[in-house]
Order: sequence, then structure tokens, then C-alpha cells
Amino acid sequence: HVWSGFISVSVAYRLLISFNRNDIVKRINKNFIVVYLFVFAISIAGLWEIAEFSMDNLFGLHTQAGGLTDTMIDMIDGLIGAVIMIPFTMKKVKKM
Repeated sequence: HVWSGFISVSVAYRLLISFNRNDIVKRINKNFIVVYLFVFAISIAGLWEIAEFSMDNLFGLHTQAGGLTDTMIDMIDGLIGAVIMIPFTMKKVKKM
């Protein structure tokens, strides 16, 4: 799940670049970009856990065999991945 934090931050950055011209991205407050990347990654982790919960209840699967502990560890792993990846992504933003 740490990788999902890396991937989520990368996808959030690509979306930011895709929907905005470089000159606009340069003018966006850097603190806002950090918050955006962080919230995006955490939201993806939450949506993933909702999907696991739904699959377990709808189809009788056991993706959350550890229950709440499994869910929380997965989300913390996503958070760790995001926190590691954000500084690398911000270096890209500053080079623009």
C-alpha cells in the first residue's frame, strides 16, 4: 500500500499538469499543491478501502481479513507513501 501512495501522488501531479498550463501551475501557491497532493493520495486510499469493504459485503470475499486493523494499516501505508513522494514531486513543480 506504500506504492499506492507513490502512485496516487504521481497521478495527482499528472492531473494538475494536464488540466493547467505550465504558467498557471507556476503561479499556484506551493503549499496548496502540497495539500492537494496529500489529500488526493489519502482520498484514493480511503476509496480503496471502501471498495474492499464493499467487495467483502457484496460478494462474500475476505479482502479485509484483519478487520479495522487491516484497514488502518493500509491507510497509514498509503499516507507514508504520499509523505515520501510529495517532496520529490515538489522538486518537479519548482523546476517548471
